[in-house]
Amino acid sequence: MVEIHYSVIVPVLNEAACLKHYLKRIRNWCGNQELIVVDGGSVDGSARIAARFADRLLCSTPGRAWQMNLGARVATGEYLLFLHCDTLPEFSPAELCRELSSQPGWGFFRVRLSASGKWLRFVEYAMNLRSRVSRVATGDQLLFVRADLFRAQQGFADIPLMEDIEFCKRLRRLQPPIVPALQVTTSSRRWEQRGILATILLMWRQRLAYFLGVSPASLAESYYGPREKAPLLLVQFAREPVAGQVKTRLLPKLSPLQAQQLHSNMVLHTCRTLCQSALGPVQLAVAGDPADSLFEDCLTLGVMVVVRQTPGNLGRRMAAAIREGLREYSAVIVVGSDAPTLDAGYLRQARRVLDSCDVVLGPAADGGYVLVGMRRWVPQLFEGISWGSAKVLAQSVEQLGKLSVRYELLPTLVDIDRPEDLQHLPEALQVPAR
Repeated sequence: MVEIHYSVIVPVLNEAACLKHYLKRIRNWCGNQELIVVDGGSVDGSARIAARFADRLLCSTPGRAWQMNLGARVATGEYLLFLHCDTLPEFSPAELCRELSSQPGWGFFRVRLSASGKWLRFVEYAMNLRSRVSRVATGDQLLFVRADLFRAQQGFADIPLMEDIEFCKRLRRLQPPIVPALQVTTSSRRWEQRGILATILLMWRQRLAYFLGVSPASLAESYYGPREKAPLLLVQFAREPVAGQVKTRLLPKLSPLQAQQLHSNMVLHTCRTLCQSALGPVQLAVAGDPADSLFEDCLTLGVMVVVRQTPGNLGRRMAAAIREGLREYSAVIVVGSDAPTLDAGYLRQARRVLDSCDVVLGPAADGGYVLVGMRRWVPQLFEGISWGSAKVLAQSVEQLGKLSVRYELLPTLVDIDRPEDLQHLPEALQVPAR
């Protein structure tokens, strides 16, 4: 039997209490298959636990659809398996590969609830009957999809609830699912916490409301309660890599094509650093065409989304990114793509500063800064600054002093803007000589 390569994608949010035990079992079950964990901004250390077991740890904005789509984007498997972190397969990988060997488009498994009791047996029987008849599965039934089919359908809809139901309804119009005679066990905690009858009534009320057109956002708020802000958003600024329009101050020391290659190398290096830090979701804010192949490569590294920068000078663009980010996140850190020694430790230091300060700045050796972070919106920081000059940092600090804003400066880093800066460029980022 030919082994099928699949990727297991697990979205998590504040599951530290059970995550270590769960991921240890899933890691053993996966063997050499790919395990991707996507954290939705946990504040309980879930990401640190997941990093010990996952092949890839990604950070996303909260929401299972966002999280699972991000995991699917970087997955390398022929099949994608979406697994909630309270669900465990009760079959072997070999049994799974046998089911997938016929190359089905999609499917799901029968479910068993973890606790004992005749009423829970009735609930699971009803769940399995409903899903087989309707050809619609819920997330705790281990939904699996062939990767090419998933991408052709553009993944889960960007909705905060019912994303699994909506996706199954799209898929069943294309082809019926397979439902193997294999079983997964899922936690019965929601039935135990809320009561069996109350949980059944709530779930069917939600389904009826969705059928009648109530928005998923309203349903999510009634189910989960008001959504809290996620902890941190990381924003990377980058320009479209057009020869002759990037790294122009390095000319003629470098040719336009060399400068373009160096720019691309540094964008990817910074992007990889941000994604691997696992401090929060990474947004790439670009000047130019968001569909450029360089930015497509960044998406495969784990970037959550690529957006266009707001028009205007650098200050106006950074201000817009931070202002918008603070609507959904408790803190925002913006970095450029020019500081090759910026690493995860530097980012963690900036995050710690924002626990007690309103603003953090990472000074650059040329008088600017390589990083700015805020947990409180301070628009005056971006006003009256001589952007692009050696006065940027000094003028910014002066502004903060006038406002009596709590801030801290990090250690100074070198950014690569001028020919004399090239001596600080790591060998891995250097471009071939002319």
